[in-house]
Amino acid sequence: MKVNFECYLRSLVTTYKQWWKLYALTDAVGQVRQTEKGQVISSPFDFGLMVQTVQQEGELAGSDVNSCQEKRESTELLPVLDGIRKYANDHVLLVGRPGSGKSTALLRLVLEEASRVQQRSDDSEPIPVLVELRFWNTSVLSRILAFFKRHDPALEMDESTLPSLLRQGRILVLMDGLNELPSTAAKQDVLRFQTDYPQAPMIFTTRDLSIGGDFGLTKKLEMQPLSDTQMRQFVMAYLPNQGEQLLHQLKGRMRSFAETPLLLWMLCSLFQQMGKLPSNLGMVFRQFTQGYERNLKQDVPVSKESRRWWSELMQYLAFVMIEGKPEANPPHPLSPPSALVSIPCNEARSIFERFFQGKVTDPGDRAAECLDDLLEHHLIQETGDQLEFRHQLIQEYYAAEYVLQLLDRKEISNTELQKKYLNYQKWTEPFSVLIALLEHSNDKARAINIIELAQAVDLILMAKLAGSAPPTIQEQTIQVINQLQVTDWFKTELLTKVYPESAVESLAQSLESELFEIRRQAAHILERLSSRAAIEVLAKASQHPVSYVQRTANESLERIKQTRPREFQSFQNSKENSSEFSENASTFLDVSQASTPGLLKALEDANTDVRWCAAEALGQIGSEAAIPGLLKALEDSDTDVRWCAAEALGQIGSEAAIPGLLKALEDSDTSVCRRAAEALGQIGSEAAIPGLLKALEDANNDVRWRATEALGQIGSEAAIPGLLKALEDSDTDVRWWAAEALGQIGSEAAIPGLPKALEHSDTDVRRRAGEALGQIGSEAAIPGLLKALEHSDTDVRWCAAEALGQISSEAAIPGLLKALEHSDTDVRRRSAEALGQIGSEAAIPGLLKALEDSDTDVRWWAAEALGQIGSEAAIPGLPKALEHSDTDVRRRAGEALGQIGSEAAIPGLLKALEHSDTDVRWCAAEALGQISSEAAIPGLLKALEHSDTDVRRRSAEALGQIGSEAAIPGLLKALEDSDTDVCRRAAQALVKIGSEAAIPGLLKALEDSDTDVRRRAAQALGQIGDSEAVIPGLLKALEHSDNDVRWSAAEALKTSGTPSTLFFLYQRQFIADDNFAPIIEAIQDRFQFYNYEIASGFVQSDKAILLYFSYASKDKDLKDKLIDHLSFLQREGVIINWDNRQILPGDESAKIINQHLNIANIILLLISANSLADDTCSLEIKRAMERHQAGKACVIPILLRPVDWAGAPFSQLDVLPKKHQPITTWANQDEAFREITAGIREVVMEMRRE
Repeated sequence: MKVNFECYLRSLVTTYKQWWKLYALTDAVGQVRQTEKGQVISSPFDFGLMVQTVQQEGELAGSDVNSCQEKRESTELLPVLDGIRKYANDHVLLVGRPGSGKSTALLRLVLEEASRVQQRSDDSEPIPVLVELRFWNTSVLSRILAFFKRHDPALEMDESTLPSLLRQGRILVLMDGLNELPSTAAKQDVLRFQTDYPQAPMIFTTRDLSIGGDFGLTKKLEMQPLSDTQMRQFVMAYLPNQGEQLLHQLKGRMRSFAETPLLLWMLCSLFQQMGKLPSNLGMVFRQFTQGYERNLKQDVPVSKESRRWWSELMQYLAFVMIEGKPEANPPHPLSPPSALVSIPCNEARSIFERFFQGKVTDPGDRAAECLDDLLEHHLIQETGDQLEFRHQLIQEYYAAEYVLQLLDRKEISNTELQKKYLNYQKWTEPFSVLIALLEHSNDKARAINIIELAQAVDLILMAKLAGSAPPTIQEQTIQVINQLQVTDWFKTELLTKVYPESAVESLAQSLESELFEIRRQAAHILERLSSRAAIEVLAKASQHPVSYVQRTANESLERIKQTRPREFQSFQNSKENSSEFSENASTFLDVSQASTPGLLKALEDANTDVRWCAAEALGQIGSEAAIPGLLKALEDSDTDVRWCAAEALGQIGSEAAIPGLLKALEDSDTSVCRRAAEALGQIGSEAAIPGLLKALEDANNDVRWRATEALGQIGSEAAIPGLLKALEDSDTDVRWWAAEALGQIGSEAAIPGLPKALEHSDTDVRRRAGEALGQIGSEAAIPGLLKALEHSDTDVRWCAAEALGQISSEAAIPGLLKALEHSDTDVRRRSAEALGQIGSEAAIPGLLKALEDSDTDVRWWAAEALGQIGSEAAIPGLPKALEHSDTDVRRRAGEALGQIGSEAAIPGLLKALEHSDTDVRWCAAEALGQISSEAAIPGLLKALEHSDTDVRRRSAEALGQIGSEAAIPGLLKALEDSDTDVCRRAAQALVKIGSEAAIPGLLKALEDSDTDVRRRAAQALGQIGDSEAVIPGLLKALEHSDNDVRWSAAEALKTSGTPSTLFFLYQRQFIADDNFAPIIEAIQDRFQFYNYEIASGFVQSDKAILLYFSYASKDKDLKDKLIDHLSFLQREGVIINWDNRQILPGDESAKIINQHLNIANIILLLISANSLADDTCSLEIKRAMERHQAGKACVIPILLRPVDWAGAPFSQLDVLPKKHQPITTWANQDEAFREITAGIREVVMEMRRE
């Protein structure tokens, strides 16, 4: 059924035409940006935001340079809409800081895509739909339907028709706010939707990759901070008289706040009111909201009694919403309820009524009155029956204010603060604001207390919160971090969270690491800093003798140059004589609005380089004040200066430049002509058309063809008559570009002239005319094109067939079927291709016949077309094609059967698995996988044992596509196949199936000699889900010598790691070079808390477990290693260590030993021949066993070295390691200590529970 989206699209365009009004927090934007002529431009919030591709973490920090560097994709920097549009088919995730413009980007895309679809007469463009995930109620499908119905209540669409459109790729799904999903059920539904409809282009947004997760989306784009130029342009437009003063104050921490559009707007609003900036982010929010209440809509009558409660009500509402509500199926019993970003309005009224209990005489009436007033006049809004704050940042600020009141009233103890607030991820951002508010009240003691409590929760959390604290507390935290016994990499990670400048020296070392992950993260941090010290480090690294270090540094320097030109220029000015930076004179020009007069003067400099660099800089600034000077520069004696001037005028985009650029089309230099034409196209004004049409008659060929190019870019129907005439031009390039321009304009008015151009003597003109007719896509062109199919010239016939395929109308089918029998091979081939593009079942008989064509390409395209049509009507003929003598035909027939996807094809394909020809078997297995029916499993399992390697490979792949547990035994057996590729594909198939039944076999595969098998086994274990059975094997794989295995295990732990896994990962983070932070953050995000022990109530500062170490002095080294492995428990205050070597000179040793033995909760007996022969150890063992038998202590013997301990007093106790293998006999002693630490930890936690 064809759905008519016309009314829906019209509503989208009307609703989102002024998208920026949906962006601002206020009803009135304030001062709208003006052009220099005093005209209002389209939007004050069109910042020109950019995104950068996020490289896949294809490795841990321990990546091998040579094996992985070549496989890594390069970083792209793109305008945000171009980026998300480009990668939508890959299901792209747009990541950005709060207020960075993610939601706004989706609003703009809705508008642009709706407008684009309106302009097309075919169904080639997908229909955009916006899903605001904070309003999720039952399913994504229901939210999509709700959005459709909101914009067209009469739209013929329901849950039975929607899935079909999604599978056809007809719907562009824009999902805003993965981090705002209200429950685990909501997250599971979104994940299921994303998996079920891979054909539908999708764009997701999230606040950050550690809040909301990445949902397995591999393509990620990160919102880039506002550049200096973007900030300056907005500030000067918003505050034309105060802008320079504000920009002068945007330094240090305040500048970083201004890197997001929302906060920059808030800072401008505050500066306009107060004439100065607040001291920190907390005060930005406090003063903004207070000013909002004080100034907004003062002319609207609101009772004083209502207004006096506003601030407290907003704080209480925000607090209750972040607290959330208990969920039926939380990710873990200890997981907190998800924060709510929206709630029903009637629920908000109940919250207000609860607040008013005991405060007023009529709480219900007062709640209703205040809710109405707040919705009408404040920073909350109503969408349907749901209420939400106008931005999540505002909600978090108000919640922080409420928690601050609770702390003031001493209603939260330190234990509760640590367990119910700091340990829950949802409170991290509010507490960052709270720390800043404490700075304003000079309450240093409480800020320090919160940061110290956070240290026991999570070191990264501690560092993040310290980053919001005043400099004195930051300095103290940096001292704490520098004293930690952790790897340099982890220490650098912590320092950058507190105060990035403090880590520059460490980052310089990290830039030279052989490990890609470390280099990448270090470069990213230095980019964000863009301080002189940071750029200095990158500059030195760009001269490093090792190429991969150079490449990393150069990429970062280039991005800084693009996004932070003032910092880059400042550094270069200080290095003016340095050989590192002598690119050209542009590096010494200040590309800022304030420098325009100076740059205009530089346009007249005697030095050519200075003149063309000035022109380039003026183009970047984009001010119309530069136009007169640039127009004059179009007549400069130097070609490069004229070229740059033309380019700059195109960038500025003003109609005032058109006369000069039209004249420049006649320049003696071809490159200047070309750039002038491109500039006219960029300006895109119809005012240029008369001049360009006149230029079509210029004597110079280059002028004429550049004019046609510009007319195509402008895209106006007014140019069509001239362009049609230009199709007869004497110059080939002019004719070609005229046809190209007519295609770009895309108007039916061009159709009468283009079919004639199909008969032109010039091949390129014929081809481009055909393409243009296809681009226009109108059925009005079909008669002429059908006639052209009969033309005597091969190229004409070829182009006509191609154009008919682009138009994709069934009206062309009879003519194309006739053309399938043409004597010309190319015509038959293009006709088959066109029939596939049209996709009608009416073409099937002719295409089946074409499978027998004498030409290979025709047969191939016939099979391709049958696959595109995807109808079961083609099945009878395609299995026969599997036996065709031509390899390509056999392969394409198999692919077509898979595309059609009908079980009716299975019998023929199973039979083909037994065919004598390898290609036939191979294609049959592939097609069975595409059909994905369990009916094919027995035949495919049999094929897993075929003598032909390719058949086994394809069969394993097909079983994975089908995804049934019935295939697991055969696939586990295939992991041992003699062919590496079969093993790899079997592991991949097990990944897709993801069943616990595969765990034993996959754990065994982790030990396989082949890297790929080990890696795929680790991936498969990760796909199985939250099974405790997979964790030990994956933790062990993290220590594997092969980087790919470690990386795969890490990725697997992100999805399968349980909260108890966090402890072991913390331990590894302190002692391993690999960066485990992404795994830790992924697990924390899944369960929404940082620390399992604190969430469980195990860690209480007043209940530390005392450990006593009994050991011989000769075993001190082994004892120290054990203490290192226990250091995390000690750091968190879970245990306190003591041993008899801590006795000071002069102390009574026997007395002190006896005292500590008598109070120890756990006594560790470190057993070796040395300890059994030591008199002191013998006494300690005797006393330890007495306390153990009395139930007053727990004794744990630990075997250090091989020794006969049978009959010893402790021989009946549980010994560590568990299999009684002494530590010194392990190939990997760290693994032995890890097992011992786990055993001790288990006993410690059980004691705390009791």
